[in-house]
Amino acid sequence: EYSDAIGAYVVAALLALIIGVTGWFGRLLAIVPKPVMAAVLAGVLLPFVLKAVEAVVTSPIVAGGLVVAFLIGRRITPRYAVLVAMVVGAVLSAVTGQAHAPALTLDLSGPVWTTPTFDLQAIMGIAVPLVIVTMAGQNGPGLA
Repeated sequence: EYSDAIGAYVVAALLALIIGVTGWFGRLLAIVPKPVMAAVLAGVLLPFVLKAVEAVVTSPIVAGGLVVAFLIGRRITPRYAVLVAMVVGAVLSAVTGQAHAPALTLDLSGPVWTTPTFDLQAIMGIAVPLVIVTMAGQNGPGLA
């Protein structure tokens, strides 16, 4: 549920705030060996990589084109590599007929309130990996 994801993001924000204010992250980095921290980060990111490989197998033109566009984009214009991949992916999806947007309209939208709900599975699957990736990925190299 979308509201579960919102709740998980709220929990992730609170965890990051607590870890940052208390200084626990610096102490944790001092205790945990670098290979262990790298393994935790790899474990969190592995499902995303496996899904990308699965996408290349199931839709080689679109997903493969995304990967190639991203790699070429990083070579030519690293700052805009993700944008290049996104545009190429959109074009390839449209050309191959894989983009389905029958009800797509170009209208302005306003804010819509979603009350967060707190589901343990969503918290463990979204909040905890999000905190690990953001704290270790962004701060780990500088502190380690």
